[in-house]
Amino acid sequence: MEIMVKIKNVHKWFGKNHVLQGVNFEIKKEETVVICGPSGSGKSTFIRTFNGLEPIQKGEIMVCGYNVNVKNKKTIHKLRGEVGLVFQHFNLFPHLNVLDNITLALRKTKHMKKNDAEEIAYKFLNRVKLAEKAKSYPSSLSGGQRQRAAIIRGLAMNPKLMLFDEPTSALDPELIGDVLTLMEELSNEGMTMVVITHELGFAEHVADRVVFFNEGKIIEEGETKKMIHNPDNARTREFMGQICLK
Repeated sequence: MEIMVKIKNVHKWFGKNHVLQGVNFEIKKEETVVICGPSGSGKSTFIRTFNGLEPIQKGEIMVCGYNVNVKNKKTIHKLRGEVGLVFQHFNLFPHLNVLDNITLALRKTKHMKKNDAEEIAYKFLNRVKLAEKAKSYPSSLSGGQRQRAAIIRGLAMNPKLMLFDEPTSALDPELIGDVLTLMEELSNEGMTMVVITHELGFAEHVADRVVFFNEGKIIEEGETKKMIHNPDNARTREFMGQICLK
């Protein structure tokens, strides 16, 4: 199976804070991997290194056939066209309506004509039942609608890899289901995905593997059910127990 992400001995510092400490990681094509761990453990920083949003000081990163370490704007530009990233707080442009938020990258990065970009956008908007909100601005949408719009903004670029950084943590409980359902559909359709989440029900149902992050390191990783219910590492067991009690 093709390796989509290969990360070797990656280190990252913010000043004296050693946030990533020799991380090694791989993900195969069509695999869904869930990353969990306590706040401040380096999870978000880690996946932001995948497309060069966070530069590293040591190690090697290959994503979708691109060497992320190469300080080449054209390479990073091409890579970001292959990798979708969905943030915790949506990151939609507030001054653009939903349709323009989705088509902006298609027009600027892939140089599509407006009509062609809008055709793609409406295909995805119809899929997630947001077509009637195409001309609405983010401030008028619910959190769940904004997050679905953010996801399809990434999908419209036809990426090879989707990264999700705690996509439901800012949502009210009743809004989480629609977002997780969309993500499950993407996984079932063969989208390669890395998801930071503490939604263990989603992880158990969808993930091929679970990775546990702690203090800048991958402490343990393995088959999903074992990682959730019977991990080997004591710190992993403690964390999973606390999450399951919530």
